[in-house]
Amino acid sequence: MQDLKKAFEEELKKDFKGRRENAVKNAVCEQIFSFCEQNGEFLQAVKDSAKGLEDCCKAIMDGVGSSISDLEVYRRMALFYFPGSDVEMKLTINLSAEAERGGVDDERHAVVLDLFSELF
Repeated sequence: MQDLKKAFEEELKKDFKGRRENAVKNAVCEQIFSFCEQNGEFLQAVKDSAKGLEDCCKAIMDGVGSSISDLEVYRRMALFYFPGSDVEMKLTINLSAEAERGGVDDERHAVVLDLFSELF
C-alpha cells in the first residue's frame, strides 16, 4: 500500500492535462486509498492495473459535460479499477443535531434517506 500511496502522491504534485481531471484528482485519490484500506481485493486490483491516477481521472471525466455528481465520480473510479463494481451511497440527515449538541430541547432523531429509493 505504501508504494501505491507514494506513486499516487507524486502524481498529485503534477498538473494533469485537463482542468476537470485536476478538479477531481484529490478527492479521487483520497477515495482510492480509502477503498484500498477497506478491501484487499480492491487494493490488489489497483496494484495489478498499472494504471495511474491521471489515467483514472481522465476516464472518469470522459464525456462529462458541465457537471458530474460526486457519486458518479466515485462510481466511475471504482469501475476503472474494478470492472463490474458499483458504488452505492446513503445520506443521513440528523434532524436533532442541534439538540444533541445541547442547543435545543428536541425529541427528533436521525433519519436515514436512501438517494436511490424506488418509492416514487
